[in-house]
Amino acid sequence: MADWSRRKFLTVTSVAAVAATRLAAAEKRKAKKNGPPGPTRYAVHPAVGVARLGNSPDDFYLEPETIGGLPIECTHDGTPIVKDGKPVLTRKFKDAKGRIRRQGAQFRVFAFDSNDPSDPGREIGLDDASVESIEWTVHLANKKGVWYNNQEFIGNVYLAGQPGAETANANYYWSPDDEETPSGVASLRNSDVTGNDERRKQLIIDPGPRTVNAPGQKAAFTRDSKPADYPFFSFPPITKGSARVP
Repeated sequence: MADWSRRKFLTVTSVAAVAATRLAAAEKRKAKKNGPPGPTRYAVHPAVGVARLGNSPDDFYLEPETIGGLPIECTHDGTPIVKDGKPVLTRKFKDAKGRIRRQGAQFRVFAFDSNDPSDPGREIGLDDASVESIEWTVHLANKKGVWYNNQEFIGNVYLAGQPGAETANANYYWSPDDEETPSGVASLRNSDVTGNDERRKQLIIDPGPRTVNAPGQKAAFTRDSKPADYPFFSFPPITKGSARVP
């Protein structure tokens, strides 16, 4: 292990993870279906998607679907471009003006027989006879400004401020409610902004959820599109130099 490079380590562990996944899938296929078809179970895939920011206002591609794979080229409305039955991959990461293209996360719905553990599932859409409608709700928020400064190997950040976590030696992140942060301990970002209400108002970008339920429908996450029934809306002013623009 001492002579291994980081690249070799990541390559080997990635291959091992894929092999383990395939073995688990093989064992699942061996399981026998018991009884008649059961209720249809629906699942969203992938369970976790990764989107990336970029300064290109309109140009983007879709996230890779394989480990270490290239992203997928798509149309302006996010439809994957397919050639010879396979998605077209891209190495084009900038638009015509040299701006970074954004990466979109693509989610799909699959149907499974709940009584058949070997059922690989099938992708469904609005043209499926069993589907009356599909509704997607997305909630984006940026709360990094109110959380802790990054200090690796200092403890479990998810336990920050939990009673007993510090004395149990499970976590060294100081509670946000404490007035002072000892030196050497991870501190809150923007700690000069105090009070939960003010911290939310000035540091959290939370435009609330957006829902779409028709092909080609779009939704914007802006300060001008506040949901009427969302009470936690916050959109801090934009800072340009020393001037704050409301």
